[in-house]
Amino acid sequence: MKILHRTAWKAAAARRGAALMMAMLVLFVLVVIVFQISISTTTDGRIARNQTTLANMDSAIESVLLRIFEDLAADGEADAASGQAGGGLGSGGGLPGQDGGAAAAGPTDSSRDQWARPGRFEINDLSLRILFQDEDSKYNVLGMLAEDAAEAEKARTRVAKILDLCREGTTADIDLGDAELMADAMLDHMRERSASVLPKPYLLSDPPDIDSDVGLPLTLREFVVLEPFDESDFRDYRDENG
Repeated sequence: MKILHRTAWKAAAARRGAALMMAMLVLFVLVVIVFQISISTTTDGRIARNQTTLANMDSAIESVLLRIFEDLAADGEADAASGQAGGGLGSGGGLPGQDGGAAAAGPTDSSRDQWARPGRFEINDLSLRILFQDEDSKYNVLGMLAEDAAEAEKARTRVAKILDLCREGTTADIDLGDAELMADAMLDHMRERSASVLPKPYLLSDPPDIDSDVGLPLTLREFVVLEPFDESDFRDYRDENG
């Protein structure tokens, strides 16, 4: 009887150990499943919140654009009305250069107009800053590659002048000498890509008969690798004087 009792006790102890191992395995599996469900739920929640935020941002941007377009349309109508009121001619009714008087000044746009100032809007708890850029105020640097040498030189001079004036009156002012070096570096970079620090990429838009050593820049930031330029030249700037 004692031998049988000891055998039964050992068998029961072994079963208890196996049950404990099974319980631990089941616990680990449940922890993994709960952890996976938690991660999946958290990720889905973040995705939903991001989509909601993007939808709110798109709606806010569209609302602001509609408002700005209405302001631009009103500005255009006001200019047209003032032009019609002025008649486009002097008081004498003559044409420019004739005795009737010079042409009256028509409506003009400038950076002092309301539309040219940065606008700030609050829509759906989102802060928006709208800034319009007048395309007519931009200058095409590709004019420096004109076939006419005289026109190309005029374009290079204009680019140097623009660089000279771009930060006039600030502590980061670019003097005319540096501006000339920058313009020359830009021209050399576009005209002789084989000698430039950047390789010339092959573009599908390249005409088949174009000079193989001429490479057109894709963006102005491409010039940042040139020696006269610095990374700060391509960023908005505010000096210590504001």
